[in-house]
Amino acid sequence: PTGDTVVQYQYRTKLSSASWPTSAPLGWVNIPAANTASYTITGLTSGTQYDVQLRAAVADGTEGTATTAEYHSDPATSASSIYSGLARPANLRATASTTTPGSIVLQWNQQSAFTVATAKYEIRYKPQSQASWPGTSPFGWGDVPSSTHSTNTHTLTDLTNGVPYNIEVRFYHSSTLGSSAPTAVVGTASSIAVPTGFTATKSTTTAGAIDLRWNQQSAVTVSTALFQVRTRPTTPPGSSWSSWAPVPDDTSSGDPDTDQHDETEHTLTGLTADQRYDIELRLFMSTAIGASNAATASATASSVPVPTGLDATTGSGAGEIDVTWTAVIGATSYEYRYKLESVANYPA
Repeated sequence: PTGDTVVQYQYRTKLSSASWPTSAPLGWVNIPAANTASYTITGLTSGTQYDVQLRAAVADGTEGTATTAEYHSDPATSASSIYSGLARPANLRATASTTTPGSIVLQWNQQSAFTVATAKYEIRYKPQSQASWPGTSPFGWGDVPSSTHSTNTHTLTDLTNGVPYNIEVRFYHSSTLGSSAPTAVVGTASSIAVPTGFTATKSTTTAGAIDLRWNQQSAVTVSTALFQVRTRPTTPPGSSWSSWAPVPDDTSSGDPDTDQHDETEHTLTGLTADQRYDIELRLFMSTAIGASNAATASATASSVPVPTGLDATTGSGAGEIDVTWTAVIGATSYEYRYKLESVANYPA
C-alpha cells in the first residue's frame, strides 16, 4: 500500500474450480520475508490451475485489500498432470539401433535443474498403427530403468522388426509435484538384416538333396535367434511353400556351442530327385521381434546316381548269381530285378 510500511505479506490459494472460503480458517499464509517483491509457492498439484490472492499487513496492523490473480500451468500444454516448474525433456531423438534388431535408441537433453532423490524419467510407447495408449506396461507409463535426473538415454528392446512406434518421455519429480508434460517422437525399430551370400547348389554326395551356403550373421546375439528355411517346387506353377523349418545347430564341424544363429550351411534332404526348387532363408529373432526378410535362391535336387561297374558271375552255389557294383556315395539301400535272358521285357 502506498505511504504505509508493509510488515507482512500473506497469500492464499485455491483450485480455480473452487470458491474462496468465507469463514475461518480462510487459508492465509505468511510470506517469510517482509518488503519482498516476489515469492515462489511450492507443493502445488502438478498440472492444476490455481487462483492466488495476495495481501499486505501495514505498520498499524491494518491488513491491505486482497488482490487476485490466476496461476496457470504452462499454457503450451493441456494435460491434467503437469506442474509448470517441470520442463519437459528437450531434444528427444529416436534412432534405430545399429547393433540390436528390434530396438530403438532414445536420447534427450539432461534435466539438470532438479536433483531430488525421487527424480527420474518415465516412458510409454506403442506401435504407430495402434490408435490409443493402453493403460498398463509396456505401453502405459513406466519407469526408465535406474534413471535419475541426469539420465539422457534409453534403449527400447524386443520391439517388432521394422515397425514404427509412438514414444513419449516425461520427467518425474515427486509424488507432490508429479511429472512434466511428455515429449513425443516417432521411431522405427531396427530391422533384422537379410542373410547375405545365400547360394543353393545340387548336392554331389546325396541324392534328392540341395546344399545351402550363406554368410555368418555375426551381429546377432539373441539366444532365441535361428535361421529358418522353406521350399517349393518350381513345377507345377503355383506350388505352395512348405512351412518354415529351423536350420539345426551343426556340431559335426566342431561348432562348440548350441547357438543356431551362427550357422552358415545346411543340406536340404528328402527332396524329389531332378526337381527344381525355389528356396528362401531368413533369420528369426523371437516371437516378439519377428524375422528378417528372406534371401532367395533356386536349385535342382540331385539325381539318384546310376550304379556303375555292374557285373554278374556264376555263383558258388546252385541257382546263384553273384552281382557286384561300385558303391554310390550317400546311398542307404539298393533295389534289383531280374529276368530270363530269353524274355523280352522285365516284369512290370
